[in-house]
Amino acid sequence: MADIEHKLMQELDYLQEAEQLIWFGQQLASFAALVVPQPIMARTTRRVLTMQRLEGLHLNEWLATQPRQAERDYFGQLLWDAFVHCTFTLRRLQADPHPGNYLFMADGRLGLLDFGCTHALSEDFCAGLSTAWSALLRQPCATDTLQQAYVQMRLVAPSLSAHDFRTQLMPALAELQHWQRLPFTLKVYDFAQHPPPPRMSTPQQQQAMQHLHAMPADVPYFDRSYFGLVQLLKNLGARVNTCNPWVH
Repeated sequence: MADIEHKLMQELDYLQEAEQLIWFGQQLASFAALVVPQPIMARTTRRVLTMQRLEGLHLNEWLATQPRQAERDYFGQLLWDAFVHCTFTLRRLQADPHPGNYLFMADGRLGLLDFGCTHALSEDFCAGLSTAWSALLRQPCATDTLQQAYVQMRLVAPSLSAHDFRTQLMPALAELQHWQRLPFTLKVYDFAQHPPPPRMSTPQQQQAMQHLHAMPADVPYFDRSYFGLVQLLKNLGARVNTCNPWVH
């Protein structure tokens, strides 16, 4: 609750958001097709944010123009690549990925809006996430490696036995783990076919909560960003090359 309160206060501090606009604009400069509007600091205060105006269409408006599949795939790939770069290279997320925060521009660029809610990810979390997703892709799943990754991410205690992890926690999380790894199971993944996220049953929740050690601060922000990205790509109907050096 303290973290939520802190983030809400940050979202009302427009000097903080201006700093994030500048930082992400610099860090994403290598993505020529991404545009982060820059603040006009002479006209920005803690309660007033003034920034460059971008011309473009929000998602539903853009989809109403009936874009070709190639255009959907192009923007979907751009969104995916930017997310992977922010997660594993920059280790900082724009943690409010709802459709209104993207502008599809006529020249093929994508405008990124609203940096009031951002979150810096720890190195341990990102390394653990990469290891965990890679372990889940093994057939059969590399359970020992996955458990080590969950320990690194501080999801489970080091004292949790391998037997309890394999026979109790893994079955409770199986559907969610399957949903998370689906985009990595094919070189080019069609997000239009991606199923909705599973809802854990009460017994599954109770079983999981018996063994999950804590809720690390990184988890809700990452989950919010990843779930939002997947939904955005599903709405786009984008086919995306999901191969990357962090998950293999």
